Amino acid sequence: SATNLGDSISEFEIIEFTSATTSNTITLRNGDNEIDLSTEAGADAFEADLRDSFGIGEGSGSLSFQIGASGSNTLSVTIGNNTTDRLFAGESLSVLTTADATIAEDAIDDALITIGEQLARVGSYQEVADYASAGLSSEILNKDSARSALADTDIAFEATALALATVQSQSAIAVIAQTQALANNLVRLVEAGLS
Repeated sequence: SATNLGDSISEFEIIEFTSATTSNTITLRNGDNEIDLSTEAGADAFEADLRDSFGIGEGSGSLSFQIGASGSNTLSVTIGNNTTDRLFAGESLSVLTTADATIAEDAIDDALITIGEQLARVGSYQEVADYASAGLSSEILNKDSARSALADTDIAFEATALALATVQSQSAIAVIAQTQALANNLVRLVEAGLS
């Protein structure tokens, strides 16, 4: 491990494992449960869980990834075990005789078919992940566009409301001025009629 593991892996801790023989690394983000490594049994159980999760050993494992905006949008990835023991059914292949070479050829053909099926499965998982990624990008773009349109609409609405209020205010002032002028004219007419 690139970090010094103690007796446990804490909740939500991130650990990076580096291969002792290659430059390959695996980053592990722990969940909300502490993993106890203080005993040999606990460490062995953690190792077994890792082997099962990554399909190493006798069986195959699976991992689930959240690929959407909600927790219910997940992709479960299961890749079979492709050790030589499994691919060749535990047989030790030989090409010393023609009969052995024929058996070896058949076993290799079967192994190639199995590997091809696994590669196709990995390709389909990759397509699903790419599709989900494109969908999320589109969803983000649409939400940003809608948010922008909403913000623009609010500004336009307020500007229209201000213009309307200004026109109404000016109209009210004009009506008051005309009313006063009519009243003045009426007073003059009454005065002219009395004289």
